[in-house]
Amino acid sequence: MDNKHIPDIDNIAKKVIEVTTIALFVVLILFLIYALLFKQTVSANNPSTNDLLGQTVKYIAIVLLVVFLLAVCVRLLLSPFVKPDEEADFERKADYILEHRKRQKEPIPANIHSPLMNLTPAEEQTVCALLRDLPEHISKPGHINLAQTMHYLTALRQSGYLDDKDLYNLRLWLIHVTGKEVPSTSQFNEAYPSKATTKVTKAKQQIERALAEIR
Repeated sequence: MDNKHIPDIDNIAKKVIEVTTIALFVVLILFLIYALLFKQTVSANNPSTNDLLGQTVKYIAIVLLVVFLLAVCVRLLLSPFVKPDEEADFERKADYILEHRKRQKEPIPANIHSPLMNLTPAEEQTVCALLRDLPEHISKPGHINLAQTMHYLTALRQSGYLDDKDLYNLRLWLIHVTGKEVPSTSQFNEAYPSKATTKVTKAKQQIERALAEIR
């Protein structure tokens, strides 16, 4: 079996176990309700219907139990080949960090020019670090927090540190600098510049404090 397909099979088995467990619980509840409330009434009115309902519930429970046991067996058989969720999550984060650092060391591609201006090389690095270290999207790991990033880009422009004539280049440069996913060009252009005056002012103060530390 191809190892790259094993996690997919394991995830399917895990989902099957979860679904069948819930289904078995629901069947049990329904059976108890049937036994306590309806059995006597149905039995008195139509014994054959009573037998049919009882057999149906029993067969459904048996099928669900068989599926549940098969899924458990599959997971047990695959367990030596599947990494624990914690280990897999750790490796994903480690890969992201390594890729992030790799992008930091790479030179800016020739077709992308830095939009920063009026800053020394050391100050540019500080600004790039600020953008890179901004919290990512709360529900999309590896994606920028668009609103907060726009606060800082707008603050840079207002401080005279950013040339924003080419928004297409600005977006590509931001992708390269942060190493994160950035929304589409239309979403990016719509969000920039930020109109959140108070937050832009706070971002400007943060930028000036960071620059003051190296001046």
